[in-house]
Amino acid sequence: MNRICWRIMSIAALFLAATAQGQVQVGGRGAAPPADAVPRPAISNAKPVRSCESLAMVALPNTTIESATVDPANSGVCRVTAVATHPPMGDKIKIWVGIPTSNWNGRFVGIGGGGFSGGSAAGVNQPLSLGYASAATDTGHEGGSGSFALDERPAQLATHPG
Repeated sequence: MNRICWRIMSIAALFLAATAQGQVQVGGRGAAPPADAVPRPAISNAKPVRSCESLAMVALPNTTIESATVDPANSGVCRVTAVATHPPMGDKIKIWVGIPTSNWNGRFVGIGGGGFSGGSAAGVNQPLSLGYASAATDTGHEGGSGSFALDERPAQLATHPG
């Protein structure tokens, strides 16, 4: 899972660059952003270093960028969809990243589900509305069922190194 987090952050970092100019980020790790509070920018004047569409050409190990487009409903948001795999397992983890193209607050929020449920493409909408870059994954399966755990390849699973 750490590799997936690295890939998500790589996609976001390729798009957003900021000049800190002596500013220190205040705050810590923890809960999701408050639904009604828009934080002041952690890094002022952050500007994209490349176009949204150019993210479709990013090459990351075992990852395919399926799309990178400006949201037709909100021109201030870049939406990236990617699929990551872990050879030789043949798994496919869908990744959705939402990146503000303006008014970014300098922060990132990862979105997840609970239990057997992963995140969704719509899960990034609330953090985006508050100026956060955000991402979610389907954790390698669709829906809230635990059927994905009943793998038909036990021998392959037993020999997988990691």
